[in-house]
Amino acid sequence: MNDHYEQKLLNEFVAENSDHLESIEPDLLAMERSGAKVSKDILNRVFRAIHSIKGSSGFFNLSVIMNLSHVMENLLMCFRDGVLFPDPDKIDALLCGVDKLRLMLNDVQASDKVSITDELDRINGYLSGTKGEIKKDTTKNKSNADSKETSGKSPDFLEALRIFELEDAFLHLEKETVKTTVASGMYVYAISAPNLPLSDLESYGQILFHDLDKESLISRLIYATAMESDLLCDFISLPQDKIILLEREKLLKALDDKSLAICKEKISPETDPKNQAIKDTQKDKEAGSGETIRVGADIIDRLMNLVGELVLARNQLKRELESIYFHDPKVRIVAQNLNTVTSKIQGKIMQMRLQPIGSLFHKLPRLIRDHGHRLLKKVDLNLEGEEVELDKSLVKSLFEPLAHLLQNAVVHGIENEEERKSLGKPEAGQIIVKAFKEGGLITLIISDDGCGIDPEKIALIFASGFSPASKPSADVSHKIGMEPIKNSIEKLGGTFDIDSVIGRGTTVKIRLPLTMTIIPSIIVGVRDKRFAIPQVNVTEIVNIKTGETGRRIEKVGKADVMRLRGKLLPLLKLSDALNIDRSVISSDGNGAVFDEVSEKTQDGLKSGQSEINVIVMRIGNNRMGLVVDNIFDTEEIVVKPISDYLKECKCYAGSTILGDGRVAMILDVAAIARICGFRFDEAGMEEAKERKAEEQSKKDVTSKPFIIFNNTHDDYFAVDLEGVSKIEKVGFKQVYRSGDMFFIDYIGKALPLLSLEKLFHGATELEEVNEYFVIIPKNEELRKGILVSQMPDAIHTDVEIKSYPSIPQCITGVAFIGHNLVRFLNLDETFRMSEEQQKYS
Repeated sequence: MNDHYEQKLLNEFVAENSDHLESIEPDLLAMERSGAKVSKDILNRVFRAIHSIKGSSGFFNLSVIMNLSHVMENLLMCFRDGVLFPDPDKIDALLCGVDKLRLMLNDVQASDKVSITDELDRINGYLSGTKGEIKKDTTKNKSNADSKETSGKSPDFLEALRIFELEDAFLHLEKETVKTTVASGMYVYAISAPNLPLSDLESYGQILFHDLDKESLISRLIYATAMESDLLCDFISLPQDKIILLEREKLLKALDDKSLAICKEKISPETDPKNQAIKDTQKDKEAGSGETIRVGADIIDRLMNLVGELVLARNQLKRELESIYFHDPKVRIVAQNLNTVTSKIQGKIMQMRLQPIGSLFHKLPRLIRDHGHRLLKKVDLNLEGEEVELDKSLVKSLFEPLAHLLQNAVVHGIENEEERKSLGKPEAGQIIVKAFKEGGLITLIISDDGCGIDPEKIALIFASGFSPASKPSADVSHKIGMEPIKNSIEKLGGTFDIDSVIGRGTTVKIRLPLTMTIIPSIIVGVRDKRFAIPQVNVTEIVNIKTGETGRRIEKVGKADVMRLRGKLLPLLKLSDALNIDRSVISSDGNGAVFDEVSEKTQDGLKSGQSEINVIVMRIGNNRMGLVVDNIFDTEEIVVKPISDYLKECKCYAGSTILGDGRVAMILDVAAIARICGFRFDEAGMEEAKERKAEEQSKKDVTSKPFIIFNNTHDDYFAVDLEGVSKIEKVGFKQVYRSGDMFFIDYIGKALPLLSLEKLFHGATELEEVNEYFVIIPKNEELRKGILVSQMPDAIHTDVEIKSYPSIPQCITGVAFIGHNLVRFLNLDETFRMSEEQQKYS
């Protein structure tokens, strides 16, 4: 076996057995809770995993791993046979064994140097008191097996092998080869395995006899290997009745005296006490074969990089085609097809990288258990949303900050039993970890019912070096405060909020993007520079028209603020944050210095002052406005790592290449606010609390992203962003009419259009404008688009949507956004209403 192939097998061994260890931990904790009433299914599941680790480690001659897993397997057999019961001490011993196995798998080459004396002594201590029972049980099994042998047919070697038509095999076996093989500890099997190449088996053992040439496929053979029978079945995907294990001692005796007497042991539940646990694994593997395959993470990462380059090429090609062949329908069809296929490939590759957050959640009960036992506190952990999927890199990076948060909750939040009783709380503290999708983001909520945090100290816990411990204690293993946790979350592109009520508990809310590889962003500009802002940070975009600046923008001390829906929003100029030399707002030279116009005057902006673009950003529970010169477009960008030369520039989260070939930096808005000394004062925090209380008091409040748009009658509408596939820009001449219906050419097909002008006002003609926008729903069964004359906008709002009996069924409700009454559309009902109108028109 060459070194490369052996290393590949070893990597598979580590990956598979690491998965086993991840699955064992929750089951061991379930066994601890159940005690003597433990489920046989759970016991068998743990036994199978440990047995698999033992068998495969023996194949690689990893003796330390094999010895530890063997002793753990013996303890599990005692549980299964009712000799011992899984109490907390014994489960703790098994968990320590799992930890040591994980340590050795992390550096499998050095595993033989790891000491397992403490683990062996502890487990053997439990087993030493049961030797009589184990010996008695073993003797009973042996006598049963002997009685079955003697009561059956004569154990003739040829008769044993006649099943596989291997009667002549014994005459061809070389005595010395077999002796050497048996002396090395290998098992000898008779196998009937059609369609199995010789080369596969030669890699993992020694073929003592076969009835075909090496170039052919094996039909029947005698095979020696270090693998146990159940592992061999799994390894070469054979059913159990295709393998016969030949007892080594009787095989050697037969070779010595030519008596041809040998004991056959068929792999069956009657002769193998482990099979009751192992057979379920075999069934699962047979049932699942062909449905899933194991693909290396490096291959998926490489595919992700390639699809990122494909997205960049798509963006550049799309821009070039639109500028040169915009009116050529054939080229547009090709471009749209390319765009669709690229988006689907991108989606599937990103889906491959997604991993259920349950793989992270399964590690948390052990953390809570260990901290609770150490501090003598009862703590119950409830997990919700384990099926929510997140990019695998984020799942991996989330463990450490989440572990610190849970440790803080147990150590500093949950009171001891006496305190909880005196406060009228249940003896066991409650910690809830919940995950759910919310508007293109993953939201994690970690809450406890402990003592809470003094509001005056909430700001303090984010100070560098702050320890939550009131006094030095050995119970606190990480006295790091919340600052590193918050920084870790922000590095992942997320936000971190904390809310606490003294005596009632603390709630931490974390918002994260689904992935950090390809993200939808808004491209903005300051002078001739281009920057990308991830859309997850943007709540809305406000355009302040010329002449409105004096009314909308004010000074509070030295800070610029904007009045937005009756509340003050702090403003930050991107040019100042990045120290870009600029004396004008617009690049065409017709703007004035922002400092001059930010002061409130009767005249507002000076003569010639251009409009101002404000991007409203969400940073935790707070909001701020980022002032930019230009807003260009929305684009899916591929995140590239920052060069080492720019590592100290904390304002940037990465870089990307735009569709026109320009390099743009991706802004880290939270870092910019922090660097610029933005402090959201107590008033702002109180306002956030009041807003939260108002939200909780409303019954029909929604907090979702919407596409908002208006038609030529200045009727404002909104649709749920999650139901929109894309927004297509088309020229007036690209909208075709047939009777009373309108169409566009979309991916080579005629896409019917719904005109809200016609639906709500009975208009039969389209207003001639330079360009229209078509909102295309995700639900392909609808097969229609909404024709919009004004550029749609994306907002994230938490307004109360009210419904009235008198409004049409296609409108779910209405709400005021800004000074405009907005009607929220139900796309399914809207299209149905349009079809009904078409029938009777």
